Parts: sequence; structure tokens; C-alpha cells
Amino acid sequence: AKGFDAVTDSELDATAAGRPAADLIVLFDVLEHIPREALVGALDRYRSLLRPGGCILARVPNGDSPFGLLNQHGDLTHCTTIGSE
Repeated sequence: AKGFDAVTDSELDATAAGRPAADLIVLFDVLEHIPREALVGALDRYRSLLRPGGCILARVPNGDSPFGLLNQHGDLTHCTTIGSE
């Protein structure tokens, strides 16, 4: 409605061919669902879809905070805890 071309991750591979590079990829509450051993590959995949100077904006439960850990461990689909280290 605001003129942004937005796709979900499930649509990304099917629509990536022939699309212009993205200025921004938003990953809200996504990365903690990716297994640790696949996380770097997933970020490389997203980065490959960005134009030079593009940006990835990510939000995850705070693995350093006892308050973030409640969200992290309260969802059985969360498989990677991400903190400052």
C-alpha cells in the first residue's frame, strides 16, 4: 500500500531471479529460528540479494538478557540464541 516491493522468505528464491537488488532486507524474529550451523549461510544468502550499500535490519530475542531469554526459550521453534558474543 505504501509502494514498497515486499516479499516473504518463502517467496524470495522464486522471485529473486530477474529482480533488482534489494535496498533493505528486514528480518524480525527470523534468525533465532535458523540452526546455528546454517546461520552464516543464511546471512550470506540474504547479503547476496542486497545492492552495494544495502542493509539488513534484524531483530532477535536478546540472548544476553534474562528478559530476552524468556522469549527465546518460551518458543520451541527457537534453535539459536543470539547475544553480543
